[in-house]
Amino acid sequence: MSPGHYTELFFLDEATALAAGHRPCCECRREAYRRYWGALQRELRAPMPSNANELDKRLHEERAVPRRFVQRAHTARLSDVPNGAMFGIRGDGPVYLRWRDRFFPWHIGGYGEPLSLSNLPPDHAVAVLTPPTTLSALRGGYEPAVHPTAEG
Repeated sequence: MSPGHYTELFFLDEATALAAGHRPCCECRREAYRRYWGALQRELRAPMPSNANELDKRLHEERAVPRRFVQRAHTARLSDVPNGAMFGIRGDGPVYLRWRDRFFPWHIGGYGEPLSLSNLPPDHAVAVLTPPTTLSALRGGYEPAVHPTAEG
């Protein structure tokens, strides 16, 4: 990490970065940032942050567990998980990406074959890793870039 410069972050894809609590960069990915911000304005039920710094603070509060090196998960019904969000079914099980209404298991090098989770009822509780603010952007129409293995 270079002091006084942007943080160098590398993720499998944008959906993974969003699940980790990041957002599109407002400088190097300006158009994606504008689409994210616009989707957030359409859907966010809480007061809108006034700028990128406030948005970053909110995302950090939603993802970080104080004094631990783990990410906070939020419980939701499977049917309420929007496309582009990541979730787990059990605390120590695999992580899935919901993409185009299919469920792709996440792996460090890409996504596995989509799984049918039809044996789970739509109201089944899952642990959503994507922070609530970003879930709002996804519900508002923001479509993240995903690794080609999920485009199948």
